Amino acid sequence: MSQGFQSQLGIDTVSPVTRGYEFESCQITKSGSIIDSSGIRGGRSHHSERTREGNYTIDGVIELYPSPADLSHLLPLVLGGTPTGTTYPLADSLAAFYVTVDKVAQVYTYAGCKVNKATFSGAQGQPMKLSLEIAGQTETAAAAGSFPTVTLDNSAPLIFSDSTLTLLGTSRQVKQWTVTIDNSLEVRFANSTSATAITAQDRQVSLQCQNPFTSAEIDLYGQALAGASAALVLAGMGSSLTFNFATLQFPDHGPVVAGREEITLALAGIARKVGSTDELSVVLTLGG
Repeated sequence: MSQGFQSQLGIDTVSPVTRGYEFESCQITKSGSIIDSSGIRGGRSHHSERTREGNYTIDGVIELYPSPADLSHLLPLVLGGTPTGTTYPLADSLAAFYVTVDKVAQVYTYAGCKVNKATFSGAQGQPMKLSLEIAGQTETAAAAGSFPTVTLDNSAPLIFSDSTLTLLGTSRQVKQWTVTIDNSLEVRFANSTSATAITAQDRQVSLQCQNPFTSAEIDLYGQALAGASAALVLAGMGSSLTFNFATLQFPDHGPVVAGREEITLALAGIARKVGSTDELSVVLTLGG
């Protein structure tokens, strides 16, 4: 039997891939279609002779608990910008890359991939999770055992207790958080059954978090329209990851009493550009 634990994953801007990743799940795959003319021909049956292969898509979600070293390779693919020192900026264009997955019975390489949506999340007692929603252009199958030799980082991931969330200039207690970068990819099919171009047409950066609701948090409800700068920092094992938001705008959504449990304040904010300062800048420092 082909077992998931036997699988391997590589993500790189070159093929064969040279960078491997420990992962939780990989759902990226090819989904085809069949075009049926479905015309009227004196009966209700559909004839196989009247069909053609239609467009196929390459997409799916990869979930992993990345180490800081893993993030140094993945962040440019998510954000688009070229790193300067420890700073990873946004850019309007995104680099294409390859994803190679050993599915045991065969090895598949997906080319022309881009990140449609990246979701970083933290919850109590858990390592930081990264979910990558990916769209690609083509699939190539290879024989079992042909997965290339890759470099796999074995350093520890960042965890939720490494988190410090600063809102309105004050460090806040937080029970869980999610940072989402949505690149809003548009996939074009032109004179081809496979995607001929994948383009980022928009970008939305958001922060969702769940905070206790006490006298120390009441200023987080009913914030001014302009919002305020904010930062989410994860620092542990000598490394640090910082999400700097130019401003976060939170529409009012008040706390509710759902039962006997603790009353919390759920915040859902959108990061927006302020002047020449982009809505998000990420700083990653690797430990020795």
